[in-house]
Amino acid sequence: MKDIEYVKIFKKALLMTWHNKSMWFFGALIFLGSLITRINPNIKLLTKNANFLQQKVDSIQISNAAASFILITLIVIIIFVYCLKLVGTASIIKISNNLAVYGQMKIRTIFAEAINYIWRLFLVDLVIGVSFASIVISLFIPIAYLYVINSQLIAGMFFAFEMLLLLPLFILVFYIRRYAQIYTVLGEMKLGLSLESAYDLFRKNLKESLIMGIMIICSYFSIIFFSFIVALAVAVIIVPIGLILYIVLAGSAVSVSLVIGVILLIAVISALIFWFEAFIQTLWVLFFQQIALDKKKDKEEDEKLDIKGGLPSPEAV
Repeated sequence: MKDIEYVKIFKKALLMTWHNKSMWFFGALIFLGSLITRINPNIKLLTKNANFLQQKVDSIQISNAAASFILITLIVIIIFVYCLKLVGTASIIKISNNLAVYGQMKIRTIFAEAINYIWRLFLVDLVIGVSFASIVISLFIPIAYLYVINSQLIAGMFFAFEMLLLLPLFILVFYIRRYAQIYTVLGEMKLGLSLESAYDLFRKNLKESLIMGIMIICSYFSIIFFSFIVALAVAVIIVPIGLILYIVLAGSAVSVSLVIGVILLIAVISALIFWFEAFIQTLWVLFFQQIALDKKKDKEEDEKLDIKGGLPSPEAV
């Protein structure tokens, strides 16, 4: 297997996503989907104010109905945005794999095609998520039992040991999910085959995958630093303007300039984040192409060698 051209992958992904703004749109879907699935309600605050709110409500039945309606609405919104995330993922996989074709398509055309992969990508997430959760629960049940019988020292030792086990398991789950998504979209594979192929690909490209993962983690730190520089640049532009408006006009003008600055900052940072989400997904697809293509070439070469080795020599005939 030839060496992976990591720098070339990053450069190609950068150029590809920077010059194709439609990928930013699908990057926005991925970001919003990832963001809303991480939002957890402040249960402690809700519980603290529950009695106070209940006293202000005249009808308990109405309040329960309203709470149920709000809860159902929130669940529907979360499911909807999560589906948009899957659409965004499938779309960027398609575009980055064949930019010559999908780069010319309209967003709604790509969106309509990517919808077909929602169920299959959901099954990938579901099976991997349930499997990982089941393993974690089964590992921590003995620890909970040890705490119940007041064996804190042994429980602590088991906890430290199981955390060491969970780290490689988490890494395995992360890569299998990434590769299975790409196999599902590009290879049109069913659930079982995509998971099996993803595991096989990760196992045979362990070192290369870990290196790519580390480089992508460094990319996250780089984008955070770059976002800080952008925010600082916007502040440098807006603050002098605000001071000039304060001197020439009035205090209300400062508020206007502040609002404009905040809106500008949010717009710039949002665009940067949306591009970055598309950039990261494109990196994984381009990296996948290299390791999967090399694997296919190696297999074809092995088959050719087997065929040549199996042919009888002319002398034998």
